[in-house]
Amino acid sequence: MILEEGEKELKSGKGVIKELMISGGEPEVALQGEGNLYVTNKRIIMEKESFTLFELPLKALQEATVMGTIRRSLVLDADLSEMKTDVRQVDQSRLKGASGTFLIEVDEPYEWAEQINSAAVKGA
Repeated sequence: MILEEGEKELKSGKGVIKELMISGGEPEVALQGEGNLYVTNKRIIMEKESFTLFELPLKALQEATVMGTIRRSLVLDADLSEMKTDVRQVDQSRLKGASGTFLIEVDEPYEWAEQINSAAVKGA
């Protein structure tokens, strides 16, 4: 991940995208898989090797929560209009004006949710 000017990394770690549900449609299966998740003071980024699975500006985030009882996952609700991805199989036209919910398996999901929500408030 390359930081932009004035950007600071706040948290990073391994994650697995279990699902991305886009409003009014089927799950986006092309974005499922393992990668490195980063939270900065400006963005949420998930990369796999040398390409970006997704990148969202913090202002697109609606809420970060935790879901599940046995294996808890990080849940990101976001406006997908400004989402960037290097995954060619993703139909970019589905993202325009759409909201979506990411289900991401990470260690310590409550810590991730708190860090993301805190960064989003400070960045607003």
